[in-house]
Amino acid sequence: MKSSEAYRRRRDPWIVAFVFAISMAATLALTLYEKQRNYQTGLVRFEQEAGVIETSLRTTFDAYAQVLRSGVALFEATENVDRTVWQDYVSNLKLEENYPGIQGLSFNAILHDRAEVDALVADVQANDWAEFDLRPDGERPIYAPVLYLEPFIGRNRPALGFDIYSETNRRAAVDRALLLGEPSMTSKITLVQDDESLNDETKAGVLVVLPIFDRTTTAMATQREKAKGLIVSVFRIKDLMETILKANFDGEGLYRKDVSLFEVTPEGELLSMYQDMPEPDHTPVFESENTFSMYGKTWRLMATSTSVFEKATALNSHIIVLLTGVLMSMLLTFLVWGQAVRNRESQRAADALAKGNAQIALLMKEVNHRSKNLLSLIQAIARQTSASNPQDFSKSFSRRLTSLSASQDLLVRNNWEDVDLQDLITSQLGHFKDLIGSRIVLTGPKTLLNAANAQTISMAIHELATNATKYGALSNDVGVVNVDWTTTGTGPQAMFELHWVESGGPPVVAPETKGFGSKVTGTMVKLSLEGEIETRFQPEGFEWHLACPASSLAKLD
Repeated sequence: MKSSEAYRRRRDPWIVAFVFAISMAATLALTLYEKQRNYQTGLVRFEQEAGVIETSLRTTFDAYAQVLRSGVALFEATENVDRTVWQDYVSNLKLEENYPGIQGLSFNAILHDRAEVDALVADVQANDWAEFDLRPDGERPIYAPVLYLEPFIGRNRPALGFDIYSETNRRAAVDRALLLGEPSMTSKITLVQDDESLNDETKAGVLVVLPIFDRTTTAMATQREKAKGLIVSVFRIKDLMETILKANFDGEGLYRKDVSLFEVTPEGELLSMYQDMPEPDHTPVFESENTFSMYGKTWRLMATSTSVFEKATALNSHIIVLLTGVLMSMLLTFLVWGQAVRNRESQRAADALAKGNAQIALLMKEVNHRSKNLLSLIQAIARQTSASNPQDFSKSFSRRLTSLSASQDLLVRNNWEDVDLQDLITSQLGHFKDLIGSRIVLTGPKTLLNAANAQTISMAIHELATNATKYGALSNDVGVVNVDWTTTGTGPQAMFELHWVESGGPPVVAPETKGFGSKVTGTMVKLSLEGEIETRFQPEGFEWHLACPASSLAKLD
């Protein structure tokens, strides 16, 4: 017997250490998994927000392409479109209201030789705009000068007469549009409207062009020969991007990401079109990159998260998992150690190894059952406390664990058997012991609760006492709390009632919102005891009433 006892004394610490190591390893693994899951959740949310920008950009250009098509339709349906007709047409479009981001909408004439150029210049100078001239001068296969441009105000005026076919990037877009007969976009350009005072990013712009064809030409004519004009929309990328961002992200949402837009050249070079000012001294947690094509050009949208986004989407569930796991490991280790001690005592009192083994099996089942129940309760407290009051999580979580600890101490002292209700209430009001009997009056017969119901009611009493201290009868020097309970009837019809009635405190006002405390004193108690809860916010004092079958108090947990 002595050698067996000595063996168990040497063995038990190793078992306890092994249980602690395994539980902590599992806790760390779950914490890392939860942290990675939180990161993936944040990344998905960030990519969704970045995807909104790309979708809006594509949708915006598609909508604006319809403006070009309607302009082509105007010229095909109207025999003579002069400056006044064009001005009325663009004015009715209400670009600033319906198509924000467009700097202007122009009609560019297609001229096939120098004679047509001279004739057009002479006609416009004589009948429309005396200052009109082709710019820049020179010989080209075709000419595409800006003839009408609306709104014809401010910095749009210098663009009148500019031949977009004279510049390489604009010419490439015109050639593509003439060849395919569809909208085509230029590479990054500097708008004629912009002066040297603007920086390169501010001046970054693009044109989208759509040709107008003369349907009366011969079938043998080339696409270039059939063309009689272009409808051109002018975009300054900075203005367009800011319009899109403001339309999709109001308020603080604008600052949740840093956005950069690049044109991808055929050689793979990135040309900066738009770039937010990066947040100083900040390393982004999330990044997103989308490449897409529009009207013959490839663009790349890059976004990085800011501290605003990261704070708004921060998930701390991995911390809760870690704290819960550490607490569970400590509790489990304590229980296993207690089991070991009790096992040795049982072995000394036991008559044989078989009886000892049976006792160990029984105790291990008990530990497993109690540990699961306690862990589930702690996890629920942590989750609900975090959800209802994340700013004060640590303080609220600590108070509720202290309350749970008090009920655990009482259950342990009673060997996890039935607990007297008055002892339970007194343990939860321990910090008011000087007021019990004077300002806190407890009245009721001896009533026993099982372990599960004892935990539930103890947490409810804790929440009621906390609220009374903050807002109710215990927040001043004269308020009184009456706690009474009784059982009426006999047999299966017997009913148990518990009443918490406050008086003498400040005037009571019903809260606008409900937190975790309301769930503890309401839903949890109701479900555990299969009863009904009634709360009354009377001006003279708050009241909480519980009514349930008396048989619910002693049901096995």
